[in-house]
Amino acid sequence: MLWRGVITVVLVLVALTSSHAQQRTLPTRQQIDSMMAARLTPTMNEVFAVESHTIGLGTIEAGATTSATCSLRNITAKRVAITRVESTCGCLRASVDKSVLAPDQSTTLSLALNSTGRGGDVKYDILVYSSEDDTRPSLRLRVVA
Repeated sequence: MLWRGVITVVLVLVALTSSHAQQRTLPTRQQIDSMMAARLTPTMNEVFAVESHTIGLGTIEAGATTSATCSLRNITAKRVAITRVESTCGCLRASVDKSVLAPDQSTTLSLALNSTGRGGDVKYDILVYSSEDDTRPSLRLRVVA
C-alpha cells in the first residue's frame, strides 16, 4: 500500500515536470500589486488631492485598535460622488464624512485598524471609487504600521 502511494507521488511529479505539462504558479505579492495598479484609472490623481498617498500609523501593540484621518479634496471642475471606499483587509475600516463633493470641496477619510491577530509590519491599501469611474479606483492610499 505504501508503494502505491510512492508510485503515485512519483508519477504526479514526473507529469508536473514534463515539458508537456502546463505549469501553474501562484502570483507573487509584487505581481498582485502590479495587477491592482493596472486596474487604476490613468487619471487617478486627477480626481482627488491628498497630502500623501502613504498613511503611517506607527507601531501598534498586538490587539490594539488605532485610527487616523486624511483629507481628500475634489480637484475636478464638477461635483464628484464617492461611491465606495474599500480596504484590502477586513481589519482596516475606512469611511468618509461626505460622499458628494463640489469642486474644491474636501472631506475627511477616517481609518481604523484592528491589530488583533496581526503581527509585524503591515501594509494595506485603501481604494476610493468615485462617480468618475465606479469600476476602477480613483485613488489608492497605502496604510503602513
